[in-house]
Amino acid sequence: MLSILKNRKLLYIIVGYLPLSISLIFTPIYTHFLSVKDYGFLNLFNTLIGIIAPLLHLGIKDGFGFLYWKHDQNGGVKTLFNKTLGSMIILQLFTILSVLFFGKYIFGQYFLFLQDDAYKGFLFILIFYAFFLNLNDVFFYFFRNGDKLKEFVILNLMSTVLMTVGSVLGIVVFHLGIEGAIYGRAIGYILVVLFFVIKYAKGISLDLKFSKTIWMAGLPIILSAVLGSYASNMDKYFLQKHFDLSAMGVYGIALTIIYVVDVLLISVFHFLLPDTLKKIRDNVSHLQITESIKEVYVVFVLFVLAVLGIAPFFIKIFPVEYNAALLYLPFLAINPIIKFWFTFNTLNFYLFNKSTVFLKLQAVVFVLTLISLQFIPVNMGIYGAVLIIILNSLFQLLVSYVFLIREHYFILNDLKLIGMSACLLILCISLGVLYAINTDYKFYLIMVALSALILVAFERKSLIALKIKIAKTLN
Repeated sequence: MLSILKNRKLLYIIVGYLPLSISLIFTPIYTHFLSVKDYGFLNLFNTLIGIIAPLLHLGIKDGFGFLYWKHDQNGGVKTLFNKTLGSMIILQLFTILSVLFFGKYIFGQYFLFLQDDAYKGFLFILIFYAFFLNLNDVFFYFFRNGDKLKEFVILNLMSTVLMTVGSVLGIVVFHLGIEGAIYGRAIGYILVVLFFVIKYAKGISLDLKFSKTIWMAGLPIILSAVLGSYASNMDKYFLQKHFDLSAMGVYGIALTIIYVVDVLLISVFHFLLPDTLKKIRDNVSHLQITESIKEVYVVFVLFVLAVLGIAPFFIKIFPVEYNAALLYLPFLAINPIIKFWFTFNTLNFYLFNKSTVFLKLQAVVFVLTLISLQFIPVNMGIYGAVLIIILNSLFQLLVSYVFLIREHYFILNDLKLIGMSACLLILCISLGVLYAINTDYKFYLIMVALSALILVAFERKSLIALKIKIAKTLN
């Protein structure tokens, strides 16, 4: 156990996983204490946080992420952090007023549930949650990229504990239903961010000239983030526009199960992305970089298979109306596989001289996703939403390759990884089709077994190396 705690990479994965896994941990509680309709709203609430948050910081957070690697070379990261935090707090005090005033009119036109008397009051807590989410992200990037493991652990551990306490009190103890689910988690999260704002308050500074610089650096990225957020959430827009919130509830369970894989991917990237960026910048050989990525990819594939293998048994803990989620899960499993490849393409963009590439990329993807949305038949139901989210990820991957034709620093082009990914995609699609024809759980187990054999065939050496590393870590 002690050796695990000394493994920094493993700690970054585990600790980074904790706050992201809250919605997953509480899903069984949500589905038993909330109606299918309320659970559907909860999923849309989480979606809107991601849409509103960029509108509050207007690129400051993204400018920090882009400029970090330039200031990292000359030792000015602490000053960058202090000025970024000051600029973001002041800016958000102005933007939050605008969103509070206009938000209910603008978002209410596109997300119809915000016009429902039962849910429209949640817009205010949603906006404040987004406000503190942006501040949290600045702390998160500063601790992660600067390898400040102690602060990283405290930030994520405190978030997990207080969100858990808040959720338990709101849902289980006081039986407040959807109000308890949302307010309990939000209050716990906000308290953690406030703690760190107070802790670092002495160093916070405001430099208007700097604010303009970081805003200009982050503006293309924030515009791309807004476009990307809207494009990646068109699946939910499609469902809430044409169906009631109960459909969103069933779809939400499928998304939550596959979110386990997404969270692992995000957690792995907490150490892998900064590490890979540093290696690229230091001109480490392509082979060395690829080998470390291979090991992570093997863990990623094993985790995907574990989630799919457990899903038919895990679904039984939910009310019976959620069983339909297994129809969509195999297709949704395609998404994180595509994201894995896309993320390594975007690494190159952080080393470009200009950040406008992010905006150009997402503008093209947004248009392509919007066009595809017009051709999705409504009678596809939840399958239509699944198709939209897969198309969006696929567009991101393909368009990113186009932007790397003229300039790139690193391309992940290992033939074995490509072959393994292709086989996984084919098996996921086959599982989805077969399970739709005959809803038999054995198809899930067969798919997992076949995928495991293919993994051994393609990456036997990486599996052996991984086994040795795990043994050394545990001993």
